[in-house]
Amino acid sequence: MLIYRGEMMGYLGVFNDTHDAIHAETMIKKNKIKIRMVGTPETISAACGLSLRFSEEELEEVKKILSDISFASEIKIYAIIEEEDGSKKYELFNE
Repeated sequence: MLIYRGEMMGYLGVFNDTHDAIHAETMIKKNKIKIRMVGTPETISAACGLSLRFSEEELEEVKKILSDISFASEIKIYAIIEEEDGSKKYELFNE
């Protein structure tokens, strides 16, 4: 479990393949889960420039859907944390 100094702002699903990101977005939206396709932050190393942003409330359902899909490469989930100075920090979430 991560301990945060700032405010938790949700999660990012980060992909190494654009096709995987688009396929995941389609499958998650079919399940009526609110997500948003965003650019992958420069501070996160990934081959794909697309990530999926979703809320803490959607985490378990998104993880379940992603685990049921066969992807070309591993998907990483990062917690989005807003620091006291307003900057955002991304921490790999391994739960």
